[in-house]
Amino acid sequence: MILHSKELIEEYTVKGYWGTRTLLDLFYKNCEAHPERMAVEDPPDRIELVGTPPKSLTYAQFKQAVEAMADELLRRGLNKDEVVVVQLPNIWELAALYLAIALAGGIISPLPWQWREKDVGYVLKLTGARFYIAPEWFKGFGYLKMGSELGFKHVISLDEIGEHVLDIVEFRWRPFSRFLGRFHHHGIFWSSGSFEQRFG
Repeated sequence: MILHSKELIEEYTVKGYWGTRTLLDLFYKNCEAHPERMAVEDPPDRIELVGTPPKSLTYAQFKQAVEAMADELLRRGLNKDEVVVVQLPNIWELAALYLAIALAGGIISPLPWQWREKDVGYVLKLTGARFYIAPEWFKGFGYLKMGSELGFKHVISLDEIGEHVLDIVEFRWRPFSRFLGRFHHHGIFWSSGSFEQRFG
């Protein structure tokens, strides 16, 4: 999604206000330079948050996971410039989805962990998103059930897009070139403050 005119982009780039490197460019640069270094590490309380033990991934492992996630989203029908609503705590899959959704040509819209039907429904209505990614349960609350009842067409569990992707990544991996021309890194972010309605 490109929100500014070609003329404005050229003007700001020539003046040096804007660069041409993307977050994905920087990510791949680090992957090539330091494949063996740790890229992400889960919080120690991950098991209390989502029920699985914490992981750490090197840049080489993280790169494969990001590309496998992007591939999975494309397989499920994600279109270019389509919004993907994500409701996860601060775990490695959340970091990976910022990159994977951009790589697949989508737009991530991460939501606070605590939001429920009213707020998530508002986001759905405003963005028209078809995709919703969340854990199945947390402290007795069913996120996937909420996503289905609100009307998201593709409700994807954390297991399907996270651990499962790691399990199959070496069998499903295909060259990065399949993503070229799809991505501009964008996200839709939300603020609550003291207002009645959320702002994107």
